[in-house]
Amino acid sequence: MIIAQLSATGNALLWEGTPAQLRKDFGSADSFRDFVLSKSNPNGSRINEGIANALEYVVNHQAVHSNGAK
Repeated sequence: MIIAQLSATGNALLWEGTPAQLRKDFGSADSFRDFVLSKSNPNGSRINEGIANALEYVVNHQAVHSNGAK
């Protein structure tokens, strides 16, 4: 298993291991939640960055400019 995040961090990977290792590393749901929250960045997300990159691409695309859009 791998657990990744979409918050605004440089490294998406949070944890990797087996289900048994997950239970060993995080003895409770609260422990796991606290771990995830400690690694998150609420100031943005990779989803927002991806949308922004896509919009920037479209706005700067040759076809958009050749149709008179500014």
